[in-house]
Amino acid sequence: MTKGVTYSIITAVPGDVVSLDNVSDEVFASRALGEGVGIIPKTGTITAPVSGTVSVVQKAGHAYAISTTDGLDVLIHVGIDTVELEGKGFEPKVLVGQVVTAGDILAVVDLDTIKSAGFDPTTLIVVTNTQDFSSVKPLFDFEAMATSTIIEVIK
Repeated sequence: MTKGVTYSIITAVPGDVVSLDNVSDEVFASRALGEGVGIIPKTGTITAPVSGTVSVVQKAGHAYAISTTDGLDVLIHVGIDTVELEGKGFEPKVLVGQVVTAGDILAVVDLDTIKSAGFDPTTLIVVTNTQDFSSVKPLFDFEAMATSTIIEVIK
């Protein structure tokens, strides 16, 4: 990424975009994992918010990470405390090392399974290497469509 260039991160799922200040997970709300947003999902199809290489697929299917060729590391975490579901309701569609394009399907998630088990389906998208950039600006308080920009990053 050339210095001063803006990089757009699109939504991983259509839904209402909220500030990390308004999510119920203290680790994400504190930004310990990086700056980003929460999305209250309208569908269960989770897509890549950036193009790059899948670097993490959690065994339970609830979290994914993508590293871009520009040095951006993005975490997609589906739901709050959903690791406790041990994969129930999660169907990963990618493998570690797979190259994806923004918009490619990462997972199909059964939102009803998450909700009926008592978990919050809010999907978190954060730049885990926020400190490597001059600006990581989350955009929130709107309803994201499939290709809506939710985070702007400046090198």
